[in-house]
Amino acid sequence: LREFRIVPPAPDHLTHLASHHGLINQGGQAVAYALRQLQNLSLIRFAIDDFESLTSRYDSDSTDAILLRVAVLLKAHVRREDTVARIADSDFAILTPAAGRFEAAVLAERLRNEIAAEQFWIDGQPQALTISASIATVGRDPIHSFDALQELADEMQLPMKLLTAEYNLDSSRLTFLFSSEERVDFRELVRRLSGKFQVRVEL
Repeated sequence: LREFRIVPPAPDHLTHLASHHGLINQGGQAVAYALRQLQNLSLIRFAIDDFESLTSRYDSDSTDAILLRVAVLLKAHVRREDTVARIADSDFAILTPAAGRFEAAVLAERLRNEIAAEQFWIDGQPQALTISASIATVGRDPIHSFDALQELADEMQLPMKLLTAEYNLDSSRLTFLFSSEERVDFRELVRRLSGKFQVRVEL
């Protein structure tokens, strides 16, 4: 198979990661290539938990320093062919060519642990930080465009950690396994996922 290289997208003004616009441009190419070559492709979405409370208590220089440090940590733990982007104020994404659900989940968990273990500082005080992650995968999920890939990742952006998603043998049921430190109401998510996949969905 030919090697697929993603052209570096336009950078985010703060972190110098790919911007959301750049990710969309490259994501469209990557999804088309993955579908054409029958390869996996995963999109991992990250959101900094309770970042709004930090922005309400500290100035922009302090919170920007947090975003910059998170960007450095994410960039340090991906492959050369992966694209790391800042897609909103405190939201990031990683596009991982040729990575299936398992590989993407391993990467997401490693990054969550790295962020949780990092010592962040604001105004001379230590600040604990955690991130929530969600994953969508071409070749595993019924995805035919980058918009669909982003939409599925958005739908999974709840206060829970997705561990895996498995079909049963006859593909009539799709089971998502997750963990969460708080109670999650996922009734609407189950309804939307059942409609999208046209199968019975269990969480």
